[in-house]
Amino acid sequence: MRETVDTDLGIMELKQKLMLSKAAEEEVRLKAQEEARLKALEEAKAVEERRNSQEERKMNERIALWKTRLEKERWLVQEQMKQAQEHKMRMKAEKQKHLQEERCKRMEE
Repeated sequence: MRETVDTDLGIMELKQKLMLSKAAEEEVRLKAQEEARLKALEEAKAVEERRNSQEERKMNERIALWKTRLEKERWLVQEQMKQAQEHKMRMKAEKQKHLQEERCKRMEE
C-alpha cells in the first residue's frame, strides 16, 4: 500500500509540475504576444510619424512656392506701378514743356 501512496504522490507531483510547466509556457507565449503587439504598435506609430513628416514637408514646400509666387507677383505689380508713375510724370513734364513753349510763343507774338 505504501508503494501505491508513493506512486500516487509521484503522479501528483508530475501533474503539478506539468501544470506549472504549462502555466510557464502560457506566460511565455502571452509575453511574446504582448511584445509582438507592442512592436507592431511602435512600427505603426513610426510609419505614421514618417507619413506626417512627409506631408508636413510637402506642405512647407507648397507654402514656400506659394510665397515665392506671391513675392514675384508683388514685385511685378510694383514695377508696373513704377513704370506707370514714371510714364505719368514724363507725360506731365512733356505737357508742362509744351504749355511753356506755347506761352513763350504767345508772348513773342
